[in-house]
Amino acid sequence: MAALIVEELNRIGHVVNRYKVDHFPASIGRGYGNDIILDDQYISPVHVTITQSEDDVIVLNDSSLNGIECEGNTTVGSGVELISGQEFVLGHTRLRFYSPDHKIPETRSTKHSEGLAKKFVQPGMLTLILLIFFVMLFSNVMLSATQELTFKKGLTEFLSPVMFVVVWAAVWAFAGRLIRHQPQFLTHIVVITLFLILSNISDWLAGVSDFNLIPKVAIDIFEMGIVGLMFVWLINNHLRYSTSLLKFTRMLGASAFAVCIVGLYYLNILAVNDRNLFEPLYSTTIRAPYAKIRDDSSIEKYLEDTKVIFDISLDKEK
Repeated sequence: MAALIVEELNRIGHVVNRYKVDHFPASIGRGYGNDIILDDQYISPVHVTITQSEDDVIVLNDSSLNGIECEGNTTVGSGVELISGQEFVLGHTRLRFYSPDHKIPETRSTKHSEGLAKKFVQPGMLTLILLIFFVMLFSNVMLSATQELTFKKGLTEFLSPVMFVVVWAAVWAFAGRLIRHQPQFLTHIVVITLFLILSNISDWLAGVSDFNLIPKVAIDIFEMGIVGLMFVWLINNHLRYSTSLLKFTRMLGASAFAVCIVGLYYLNILAVNDRNLFEPLYSTTIRAPYAKIRDDSSIEKYLEDTKVIFDISLDKEK
């Protein structure tokens, strides 16, 4: 049974190596005769010797050029007493000492740790989500056109959001590869795709609200609230699959990001729009593709059908 365990940490505190020491004295250094060999040019051939006192206290005895850094203090040429879980630095290498009976975190259940997005990575669900996403993109491209679309222009408008999804997911996957050694690219694809689908539904609901003469302030509160919650969900899930942050930390960071994004977006709306917030918005833009769907495609018929909107407004003013 090991008398102690020494962990080698990277710059962000993740374990990259574990070494068992089952006898004393034991040495740590760059030389090949050490019990623990570290590849660090700032570490001496025999940097420290690990000993155990009569009271079972672990002591690092320094015999190096650069000494031992522990809790911000550097010790050269003398001993440092360690307690289980304490970190220390030799050269540019961070190490942590544990006794074999040190308490470890409770085992996490795999049944409740996958998250919603992870479940959608299954081939069938992933295909369905991507199909919905592509249909949504195609509909947006067609219904937002005010003139006949050429193949080249339509393809450009269709591929732009697809490329955004791929690049966005790739950035988070790269972060996950660096931090957790698990890219999970498809999971990040699902997260951003679901976000865009929900954003499109939210935008559609806001458009329906505009058309039904709901005051703008109510529409803004609804839209900003929904968008804020979706941003919290988006960033929280990306952090979940790319980092090892605790749930509280993830939610705090995601909420702060959402507040900043929504706040800046709303301030931008106020800066460019001088309308009274309680005035309704009238959705009277005529878009070419809608005319193809309507039974009567004439502009005169469209204006006649929507004239009631302005009649209601005039009656209220009287």
